[in-house]
Amino acid sequence: MNLKDLPLLTLGLLLLSAPNTLAQDRSDAILNFEPIPGVREFSGELTVRPLQLDALLEQGYTPQGAIAAQEHASQSLQEWLIDYVPATDEYILSIPADYDENSLSNELMASGLFQYAEPNWFCYPVLTPNDPKVGQQWHHNKMNSRDAWDYTTGDASFIAGWVDTGVDLNHEDLQAHLLSGYNSADRRTQASGGNVSDINGHGTMTGGLYWRYRQ
Repeated sequence: MNLKDLPLLTLGLLLLSAPNTLAQDRSDAILNFEPIPGVREFSGELTVRPLQLDALLEQGYTPQGAIAAQEHASQSLQEWLIDYVPATDEYILSIPADYDENSLSNELMASGLFQYAEPNWFCYPVLTPNDPKVGQQWHHNKMNSRDAWDYTTGDASFIAGWVDTGVDLNHEDLQAHLLSGYNSADRRTQASGGNVSDINGHGTMTGGLYWRYRQ
């Protein structure tokens, strides 16, 4: 089936199945998807979902007509189908040669048979830490630890422990998140008087390397 025949075929189907309701006029809702380099970029694919039965019935379709409309929508996509996701009733389409993401999306939406037709974006992580002194923390570039913030910014249930020279108990980042420690030299817990203060700064630096901001 040629996609360019979709609007005409849809109109005929509507007249047969829903005589009191024509396809919605979407001419005043032209879609214009714009990629942002390095943030979201076109992949040459479209994610499409047909109108669901309840939405078609609300538009005035008969139950039989609504089923026929869904079948028609599905059949019109088969030529460019890459994958189908049954759980969400979504179709992943390859953009045909005569179209781009915007023209294909607008033509599908103009048919009145689809809930959405959107680019299947390539998305890139763009999280930037809100620490005003992050530029002074050379170790993140050295360890590539900045990349970790694109996956998680922390978990309050995660506990990190390290054996080193102690820790700055008044450090502006660590203070509110420290748990009671242990002095392995005199074998006393902090709660029982063990001194866990940092004797030369190395332990605090090590803690800062691995400490995660907690949400």
